[in-house]
Amino acid sequence: MHPMLNIATRAARKAGNLIIKNYEIIGSIKINNTNNKNIMNAIKITLENLMIDVIHKAYPQHTILTKIHDNIVGKNRDIKWIIEPIDSIHNFIKRLPHFAISITLIVKDRAEVAVIYAPILNELFSAIRGQGAQLNGYRLRSNNAFDLQRIILAVGTLFSKQEDNQEYIRKINRIFNQKHIDFRRTGSVGLDMAYVAAGRVDAYCDIGLKPWNFDAGALLVRESGGLITDFSGNDNYKDSKNIIAANPYILKELLLNMRKYQ
Repeated sequence: MHPMLNIATRAARKAGNLIIKNYEIIGSIKINNTNNKNIMNAIKITLENLMIDVIHKAYPQHTILTKIHDNIVGKNRDIKWIIEPIDSIHNFIKRLPHFAISITLIVKDRAEVAVIYAPILNELFSAIRGQGAQLNGYRLRSNNAFDLQRIILAVGTLFSKQEDNQEYIRKINRIFNQKHIDFRRTGSVGLDMAYVAAGRVDAYCDIGLKPWNFDAGALLVRESGGLITDFSGNDNYKDSKNIIAANPYILKELLLNMRKYQ
């Protein structure tokens, strides 16, 4: 195993073990509008600290970017670990098992290693640049659908007052109506992209994402034979923050239809 993939896996599993131990307990905690944010942040901080500890014990000079701690700058700024402690904490609090831990290793601005771990489902997705993607040790390939008829499209953000979000929703609705596309809204960016890599869903699109949301999933999709672009078909999704992931045929069809209904 790649030594840094080994560390990423160890960190994800350590955080996952803590989640598993407390999965049933979370249902007994009274969460309301007053304490909701504090409880969620406390969970994220605890998980982040566990993973930071594992990574820095192995690589004390590496930089780490997290959702809560932000940028923990090490002596080696060319190597950065990006951590998402719990992707879809709302699902976790409701005891819906569709949530995950994501870790990405970035070397000189290029993703080299990715891990997405769903602890309750006991599914660990991993990828190494140039060496493919796996689920629990088995090789992944994105599916080979050729057109949009009857595909399953996973979607992210659906509700917002922002005008760009409203336009995005209008485009997606038109495609649904025209092509009889089914859709899924699960709440976990990382798992939705991992499912594209595994061929469980045919495509994924979303807006307003941050690096810790999509970096791990992006490497999984590419290493399984899929492609990722922004809504214009360019490789600018990190700046535009809108993203489509699919196999090459479905991606092309989605982009053509999004342009058609502009």
